[in-house]
Amino acid sequence: MKSLFTLLFIFTLALNNYAEDYLILKNGKKITGKITIENLQYYEFHKPKIECNGKSYKSPSVASFECDGVYYANVLNQLFTPSIIRGKINTFHFKVINKKGYIETYSHDDIGIQKNEKDEVIKLTYKHLKKMISDNPALVSELEELGKPKAKITMKESVANELLMNYDNKLMEIINKYNAAK
Repeated sequence: MKSLFTLLFIFTLALNNYAEDYLILKNGKKITGKITIENLQYYEFHKPKIECNGKSYKSPSVASFECDGVYYANVLNQLFTPSIIRGKINTFHFKVINKKGYIETYSHDDIGIQKNEKDEVIKLTYKHLKKMISDNPALVSELEELGKPKAKITMKESVANELLMNYDNKLMEIINKYNAAK
């Protein structure tokens, strides 16, 4: 009898951990089925390839998808990146590379946020986050208390980067609190 309960418990865990693959188009349509992916990172001649149930979808028409339990969103219509925080507000980390011809001129890491799976991923800023958490007055007050970032262009680059990293970490804490709130 004990082994039967153990078997039922393991079966229930397996069912709860099983996540069906799905794809969300930018028009909001959700398509469930087996997803296969190739070239998630965009390169000049290697654009992302996404298939759901054997049908191909071009990256500009796909807002997001979940494959093998990992949620990805379309960033800048060029690449799909996995979420680092999944919840009412999804959060992503990605690298922005500015190029002139084939030469990289400037790159930086960025954090993006998304409230609905069909929405674009937008840059994490005070203004964007305040709008997304507007239905939680306590967190809006906490964000207003934090204020806008204090780093200035005139600061030494390493000092400014450290201030901005600390600021982004505090914004991420607010996102985690928002996601945990009922």
